[in-house]
Amino acid sequence: VPPVPPRPPAAEARDANREGLRHFREREYGPALEAFRRAGRLSPDEAEYRNNEGYALLRLGRHREAVAVLEEVVERHPERHVAYANLADAHLARGDTAAAVATLERLLALDPPRTRRRLAEAMLERIRPREADPWRAVPSPEVELATGWSVPEVVELEVAEHP
Repeated sequence: VPPVPPRPPAAEARDANREGLRHFREREYGPALEAFRRAGRLSPDEAEYRNNEGYALLRLGRHREAVAVLEEVVERHPERHVAYANLADAHLARGDTAAAVATLERLLALDPPRTRRRLAEAMLERIRPREADPWRAVPSPEVELATGWSVPEVVELEVAEHP
């Protein structure tokens, strides 16, 4: 019986990525991270594996590392639109709203597919007002009825944002 040839690294990388995704779905972020890193070592030019690594780091609360990995992904693979959204999440987790906004604007400048565009625009809508005008006024009761905002929520937000 002839010896079985070794599996190509790309096939092993796909298997490691699948393993990482399985762990990730089970919220086992540590094992997921290790599997994604193994996939990345086996196939270093595959953006998906590094993006997954960055997102696992984010879920583990290792925000600085997540930002570094995801910055590398968007730099080397600017067409990887999901990496921009993950990078924006990582910036927000670090409290850097300005960097999150800039990242989402970079994504929108690439003219992403409609679903990704809508998600990025919705995220910008959520985070921009706080950055652009942290001293915004509490809405009147009429505005509250029209928007669904409740005055206590806005007051809490303002109190939290004021020095």
